[in-house]
Amino acid sequence: MSFFKRNYLSNQALTNLKNYKYVSGEYSIMDHVLTPFWNASVKLLPMWLAPNVVTLIGLIGLVL
Repeated sequence: MSFFKRNYLSNQALTNLKNYKYVSGEYSIMDHVLTPFWNASVKLLPMWLAPNVVTLIGLIGLVL
């Protein structure tokens, strides 16, 4: 069975992948302005709602 076993990532890479945490950066002055708005928006929307649906709702609101 070892013939079918493939090691694509080393143990070090798997450990690093397990411990990875995304941290967003601040890229513009608008990040300070819009961050409170986005945090409030997240509290209004259910967590099961897909991000693409949120984008679609925004697009529909913009078109209307």
